[in-house]
Amino acid sequence: MLGVRPLEAAEIEKLRAHLASHPLAARNVALFRLALQTGFRVAELLSLRLGDVVRDGEISRFLTVARRNMKRKVQSRTVPLRSSTREALGPYLTELAAQGYRMTDPLFPSPRFRTRAMTPANVWRIIHDAAHAAHCFGRIGTHSLRKTYAESAYAFFRAGPPEWGDPLMLTQRLLGHARVESTAHYLRIDEKAQEHFYQFAFGDP
Repeated sequence: MLGVRPLEAAEIEKLRAHLASHPLAARNVALFRLALQTGFRVAELLSLRLGDVVRDGEISRFLTVARRNMKRKVQSRTVPLRSSTREALGPYLTELAAQGYRMTDPLFPSPRFRTRAMTPANVWRIIHDAAHAAHCFGRIGTHSLRKTYAESAYAFFRAGPPEWGDPLMLTQRLLGHARVESTAHYLRIDEKAQEHFYQFAFGDP
């Protein structure tokens, strides 16, 4: 996972456009948008059920992944869903409803078994193939979406006022990382600057 890189802004649009041209466009665009906007790991997104995003016939304004489905199973994580993300989910949810999917069924079901979710390998292939077709070169995979989220969050916090706190620590909290070193590895921070941070924060020689 650490070997893949985040996406540039232009690449995000190129990938989205290619995914939108796929026969399963509604599903692929919804998954892509959801991953970029929430920062959840792909396995966490695949744990979701329809009932996690639809409440009383409306797309929820918040998305929660239960503690049991989080990587370390320490606590659940809830994020707001932007209106643009809810709009991206709309066509896909309409398709699932038309096909008779229930609220207890996976949000992203397997093409072969509707009661089972897609696998992370399925999603990796979708992203990898789209990146290749869109001429986005380098190591790109499913974790590229989470790393893109991390870089966007870090850039936002860096531009904010000092009273918000340390940008790296704030990004760590958003990602749900147990250790700030994990967050630092996600970000393309200048190596010398990262070395100074480690020395300051952890007393590393």
